Amino acid sequence: MTKYLSLGTAQFGLEYGITNKSGKIKPLEISRILNLASETNIRFIDTAYSYGESEYLIGRALPKDHNFKFSSKIPPLNNFEIGQNYLDNLEKKLEISLSNLKQKFLDILLIHRVQDLKGPKGKKLIKWLNSLQDRNLVKKIGISIYEKDDLIDIPLDEFQIIQLPLSLYDQRLLKNGTIDYLISKNITVHCRSIFLQGLILEDINNWPEYLSEDFRKIHLKNHLYFKNKNLKPLEVALQFIKMQENIESTIVGVSSYEDLLEIKNCWNNIENKELKINFNDFSWSNESDLDPRKWPL
Repeated sequence: MTKYLSLGTAQFGLEYGITNKSGKIKPLEISRILNLASETNIRFIDTAYSYGESEYLIGRALPKDHNFKFSSKIPPLNNFEIGQNYLDNLEKKLEISLSNLKQKFLDILLIHRVQDLKGPKGKKLIKWLNSLQDRNLVKKIGISIYEKDDLIDIPLDEFQIIQLPLSLYDQRLLKNGTIDYLISKNITVHCRSIFLQGLILEDINNWPEYLSEDFRKIHLKNHLYFKNKNLKPLEVALQFIKMQENIESTIVGVSSYEDLLEIKNCWNNIENKELKINFNDFSWSNESDLDPRKWPL
């Protein structure tokens, strides 16, 4: 399977990421990033209505001759009962997303919160999503998940794509067979959080204090190991993802043009450097360290 990079854009409209020191990316820098993205192996732009002004800023800065495909997410339903008024509201938000992105359709539309599919309201939501496909407003519909149990009691056959967390440190969905199961159901898999919001790339001194002491010790040990092998954490993180045969696309978030340039160069040159390491050795299992929903706000 051909591997593609996706550009994550949460930081275009939000102060996103626990290692983010620079806040939202400025419009001029967004333009530089998108121009570089169009020249490299980045196929998808991953965004969401709820990412502040992200979609609007993307639309304003799109290169003239880009070949991007666009993936967005519907806002969480916040436990409201789904009636026609709410679906009309979702439809209006989709229209705003398309207008902001300057697109006639989305290649992918994801349900941001899997709980919105539970119970009778989920059937109404799926019916609306199917109608978007019938009207050629969306090509593929999918779900953003965090864990294996998110797939319980949902009509998986209705969806064509699943977005999930996967990284050098967070190999849970790889090891428990979730990714293989999705592939067996002919569902395309995209992965996110490959740098764990930047933690994998950061020096231990820049980590937040609420992460466990054991996790901090392992990270320090890993970075010393990489240094002794003359490897950058970025190289190891990208190589781990690139060797996963069943992943179509990998979402990378950046804070600057220089970040994306480094990722691009590393991604393109990774086969030229034989790492000779066992990636299983870097897997961590403590969900409190791995799942951003469990981190203090």
